[in-house]
Amino acid sequence: MNGKANQIHGSVFYYGQNEALNATHWFINRDRERLVAAGQTVAQAEATIPKSKIKVHEFGFTVGGPIIKNRTFFFVDYLGQRNSIPNAFRTVVPTMKSRAGDFSEFSGAVTNPQTCVTPGVIASGGCSSFPGNIIPSLQTQPNFSSAAFKFLGDFPTPTINVTNPNFGNPNFFSVRANQERINSYDIKVDHRLTNNNNVMGRFSQSKQKRVRANFFPKLPTAGFGAGDEVGNTRQVVVSDTHVFKPTILNEAKFGWTQIEIGIYNCGVGGACGVSPTYSKDIGIPNANKGTLATSGGMLTGGFGTGEFEFTGDGGLFLPKSNNFHFADNVTIISGKHTWRVGAEARLRHLDTIDGGRSGMLKGHIQYGTGTTESTGNVQADYLLARPALFSQSGSILGGEKPFELRTTEWAFFVQDDWKVTPYLTLNLGLRYDLYPGWTEKAGRMANYDPAARAIVRASGDSRLTTTDKTNWGPRVGFAWNVSPQNKIVIRGGYGLFYAQDATDYPPLIRNVPLTSTVNFNGPGFGGTANFNLNTGPPVAPIVDPPVLSPNTSFFVLEKSAKTPNIQEWNLTGQWEFARNWLLDIGYVGSRSRHLLATRQIGNNNDGLGSARTPTGAVSATNPNPDSPIGSVVAYEYRASGNYDALQTRIEKRFAQGFEWRVAYTYSHNIDDSTGAFQGAGDERGDAGGPINPFSFRAERGNSSLDRRHLFSSSFIYDLPFGKGKKWGSSVSTPVDKFIGGWQANLIWSGQSGQPFSVRMDNLGVTGGSTRPDLLPNCKAVTGDKNQYLNVACFAAPTQFVTNLAGKQVYFGNSPRNAFTGPGFFRTDFSIFKNTKVGERYRVQFGMEFFNAFNNANVVVPNNNFSNPTGFSGLGTFGGALPPRQIQYRLKVFF
Repeated sequence: MNGKANQIHGSVFYYGQNEALNATHWFINRDRERLVAAGQTVAQAEATIPKSKIKVHEFGFTVGGPIIKNRTFFFVDYLGQRNSIPNAFRTVVPTMKSRAGDFSEFSGAVTNPQTCVTPGVIASGGCSSFPGNIIPSLQTQPNFSSAAFKFLGDFPTPTINVTNPNFGNPNFFSVRANQERINSYDIKVDHRLTNNNNVMGRFSQSKQKRVRANFFPKLPTAGFGAGDEVGNTRQVVVSDTHVFKPTILNEAKFGWTQIEIGIYNCGVGGACGVSPTYSKDIGIPNANKGTLATSGGMLTGGFGTGEFEFTGDGGLFLPKSNNFHFADNVTIISGKHTWRVGAEARLRHLDTIDGGRSGMLKGHIQYGTGTTESTGNVQADYLLARPALFSQSGSILGGEKPFELRTTEWAFFVQDDWKVTPYLTLNLGLRYDLYPGWTEKAGRMANYDPAARAIVRASGDSRLTTTDKTNWGPRVGFAWNVSPQNKIVIRGGYGLFYAQDATDYPPLIRNVPLTSTVNFNGPGFGGTANFNLNTGPPVAPIVDPPVLSPNTSFFVLEKSAKTPNIQEWNLTGQWEFARNWLLDIGYVGSRSRHLLATRQIGNNNDGLGSARTPTGAVSATNPNPDSPIGSVVAYEYRASGNYDALQTRIEKRFAQGFEWRVAYTYSHNIDDSTGAFQGAGDERGDAGGPINPFSFRAERGNSSLDRRHLFSSSFIYDLPFGKGKKWGSSVSTPVDKFIGGWQANLIWSGQSGQPFSVRMDNLGVTGGSTRPDLLPNCKAVTGDKNQYLNVACFAAPTQFVTNLAGKQVYFGNSPRNAFTGPGFFRTDFSIFKNTKVGERYRVQFGMEFFNAFNNANVVVPNNNFSNPTGFSGLGTFGGALPPRQIQYRLKVFF
């Protein structure tokens, strides 16, 4: 942003996209081909799976110039976006038969609980199946749930006819548009107080609203993916630059950034037109108790067997941050030395309401065919009121009262740029960073101490973690002009950098007594049932101290941790081997240490005995003496990563209307955890901690960020036509308006695919999943985009240990991130026409072709060994990057 000129300058622009110009997505073509192979006509397949329709409208302006000539200048810009982005959704919905109790389309038998030795108790044995998998006279069956009947009836009808519908064989496909409305602007003023003193002020704001399409219009968010998302970002920056004398300069800065986010999934407060009391509306007693924030929409349904899509609004997410930044830097020139000394302070204020952390009273209903009391079909369990589990959580704070988190960070630095000789410059520096932990304004934080086996609560606004005061970061660099005649320069450097993970606060606001969770077994779980869909969830008030359920979870944030740091170094050489031609080649390396990661260090169901004992205070014969207890999740700064790369680049500088660059990087990124809060899509199921919580070494492998080979080539070319060019230099002005002013640009990029793991469902292992065995002498990766992995190369683990509960805990031998997905190749091309209109105006019209050759760049394949076959089976692909998209643009410069 620059308005420092005594004339008004600016631009007006518009960018647009329309589905008529874009290619059809590779997955849509693939799915249509499958439907045609199943018997549909091409027209029927195109109607069943329509082309994604994208609409992009981006517009705005920039303008800058003088307010007071030679003294005060302004700059203003605005960007508006009105986009409609297609979102394809493929899942499973109840069939017209199954929602009425007819399960003849399913392959597995459906047990009739009333035929067992003890009627209604499947575990008593002697049970028979419903003849033909059809429940006769459904609404007269014992324990029939009218609420479940209404719920299943509110799902949309299937769009694809399949046999045995499940997540491996979905029967519903729809494309709906996500709407985006964004308005952003900046206002900047520069003012010259004196010839030696300049001040600058800038205000920026961006308001965004996204409406994520709800594919189930009558239900709360399907799969937690739909709803309203609003955001508002404001920023103020003020700086003062003062030249005290030619060798002394001071720059003072102040900044304020506020970020407000609101996510209202369908059903929260009536978002998407879905009732916020949906569960109560369909007849579930005791549902939707409390206020909006603590209750939300429908009781969440979790269906782990994948027989139909889960629903639920997920609760509120309302974080608001205010960050204040103060900095002052002094530059002093003394002979061959240029000194820079500075300090800065960052005040972070975070007020947050997070439905997944601060607690909800709406609850979570779980069904699953793996329990002893399941009929064998999730939908039948629902209709016969046989849920497995109901979980209810809440906060003593009240869900609408935010946690008010605070911390202040400090930094000091000194640096000397020393020009030793005309050909050698050294850069020597030292920085100190201090990152105190979070406090909560009213002391509403709690940490679990596994050594003392106790909850430690904050007192007032005290911290629950100690501050690492050893964050000294040296910096060393050099630039050596080895051969001025041959234009060869060698550069190198080393630096130690610190950065605290600002997202490590969740465990401090999730522990009891701030948040408590109670669990109730349903008829579908086995044992004594204290929850039934027809009677509704028990009313369990959250009190302080809460009454702990047998499965209460605790969270640990490492109390005395080292600050995360990264050491970086490089050695590069640059050679201008011909006029305007440069060659760069260099080595770049880094070592990251003390990164935040999570692991389970305690769980009654799958404790590993002494192998799970992190400290001597926890008995090897009873690793969880705390009673009652469910699990202990530790957030620790113990992960690490290594990165090494060979980087090369050839550049032809812009001359005679042409610029060209080509770059290649060969690198390897290794770590044992990509991040404590990475989702399953990042590591394809391995995020959230190691499968063996006391063996981070077993997780050491390719990072999810590893891209072994990266290549790119680009050029900018002013086409040599028109006046003053190679061809047509003497044409008339009208002809020049047509053939002159053309520019072509191209970027071609290619890279290796993303590493991923093959996982399988929980076999008694903490963390929710494990990895299978990889069989020897078997080529696991086929490279086929229809079946990328050879399923026969994997098997259930055979190696296990016996835990304290007598259960066998399995760990497969397939390494983490051992496989690499398909590579990425893309060509972006654009062509523009610049036309001068009069003395002050220039008009630019152009077309941009993203992924011009429509490469099918798929993401990593489905990786769940527990789902080996079917539409989303192991080794099949469920996602890809966009196809070819064409954008047109118009800009007017003045």
